Amino acid sequence: MRISATEEYGLRCLLVLAREGTCGRLSITDVAEMEGISAPYASNLLSMLRKAKLVTAVGGRKGGFRIASEPAEVNLFLGSFDIH
Repeated sequence: MRISATEEYGLRCLLVLAREGTCGRLSITDVAEMEGISAPYASNLLSMLRKAKLVTAVGGRKGGFRIASEPAEVNLFLGSFDIH
């Protein structure tokens, strides 16, 4: 099974947020720098993850994104593989 670049970087962004836990939050810039991608690309990926309800946006001056549920409870389905 091949994973597209968008899927790979989306998973990497999700993993960065998972390391922070449900109480932590990272800005788009933080995620972009940690993964070595542009801020607009990170913004697009995080938007897709938010629409999939895997991450939530936190408003305010110190806002950003955080994982929507406990990392151990996140299940992803990619093609014919179920990732826990």
